[in-house]
Amino acid sequence: MLRTHGVPRARSGDGVLADMRTGIRYALRTPEMRLTLGLLFLVSIFVFNFTVYVPLVVRTVLHLGAEGFGLLMACLGLGAVTGALTVGTLGARRPPITVMFAMAGLACSSLILLSAVRVFWQAAIMLYFTGLFGLVLVASCNTAMQLLAPDELRGRVMSLYTLVWGGVFPIGAFLVGAVSERWGVSTSLRVNGTAGLLGVILLVGWWTSRDTIVQRREA
Repeated sequence: MLRTHGVPRARSGDGVLADMRTGIRYALRTPEMRLTLGLLFLVSIFVFNFTVYVPLVVRTVLHLGAEGFGLLMACLGLGAVTGALTVGTLGARRPPITVMFAMAGLACSSLILLSAVRVFWQAAIMLYFTGLFGLVLVASCNTAMQLLAPDELRGRVMSLYTLVWGGVFPIGAFLVGAVSERWGVSTSLRVNGTAGLLGVILLVGWWTSRDTIVQRREA
C-alpha cells in the first residue's frame, strides 16, 4: 500500500482566493508595503522596457546595426550587475527609504537624459546608469518586501511583487511603442521619464505628509 504521509494536499480554489485576499489586505494596510509597490510599479511600467526602446534608439537615432545594439545592451547589463552588487553590500538590512526614492528618481531622470543622446558613447553611459539605478531600486524593493512581511504572509506578499514587476511590462511596452511610432523614440523616452519622475514626486509628497501626521499624533 502506498503511504501518503507528508504529501501536500491540493488547495481548493476558494482557499487560493482567500490567501490572495489576505496578502492584498496586508499590503494595502501597511504604508511601507504600499510605498514599495508604488515605486516598483513606476520603474516597471516606465523604465524597464529596454527590449522595446533600445533597438529603436539604435536604429532610428544612432543609425547602427546589430553590433551597436549588442554593445548597448552589454552596457545596460553591466550597470545592472553593478547595481546588484551594490545592493548586496547592504546585507540583511532593509534599504533606506530615502535611497529607494533617490534610485527611482535617478532611473527616471536617466531616461530623460537618454532621450537627448545623439552619439553612441552618450547612449552607452546613460544606459549603464539606467540599469544601475533601476536594478538597485528593484532589488531594494524585493529586499524590503521580504523583510517587512511576516513569515506566514511572505509568499503571498512576494506574489504581489512578481505581479507588479512582470505584470505591467506589457502595458509599458505598448505605451513606448505607441508613442515612438507616433512621435519618435526620443519623445517616448522623455514622456516616460517625466511621467515616472512625477510619480516619484507624488509618492515623496504622500510619504512626507504621512510622516508629519504620525509625528503630530505622537507629540
